[in-house]
Amino acid sequence: MSEEPLCNCQFPVPLTYNDATPVKEEKLTRVFAALNRQFGAYTVLGVRQGVWKGQVENMLWFEVAVPEGQVDQLKRVVRAIGRDLHQEAMYFNKGMPTVELIYMDDPPEDRS
Repeated sequence: MSEEPLCNCQFPVPLTYNDATPVKEEKLTRVFAALNRQFGAYTVLGVRQGVWKGQVENMLWFEVAVPEGQVDQLKRVVRAIGRDLHQEAMYFNKGMPTVELIYMDDPPEDRS
């Protein structure tokens, strides 16, 4: 089953607001649900610390691999997440379309 390569996209979601108030679990649950509903798969890369304009933030990083034609849709989702969390901007890293899915029921490649 040959498909077009996917773009590996990564973005962080802050775990606290600028006043150090934790983001409620329900909001994070909505992030998980939106990614699952709209893209069918994602990977949580873990918590990493970063700095934005002098403010240290703990962020939960996500990775979503999508066809190049769905990158703008993913950006819209990330923008909606940022607005919901009162962010000034959201970091978004779009990789080149190099991700391939290897299905177990595909025939093995010819090694001759």
